[in-house]
Amino acid sequence: MPTTAEVQLWGLPDGIPLIFCRRISVDADERIVEISDAEYPADRTELRFVTPLKPWPKRTSSGNRRPGRQGGRP
Repeated sequence: MPTTAEVQLWGLPDGIPLIFCRRISVDADERIVEISDAEYPADRTELRFVTPLKPWPKRTSSGNRRPGRQGGRP
């Protein structure tokens, strides 16, 4: 919950929490290059998470088998 100073700074109604967000940015070698902290009032903030996904391998003409697999158990 916010402090009295944060309630006044944000103009928050009673009972509204602040959302704390820490962002850690990494480079291509997985080294941390930036860390940032931010607070957002929960009554006017929308959180959206995006997870990039790689496409699944395409199925072969033989059905569910993946290339390089030879029958048997999956």
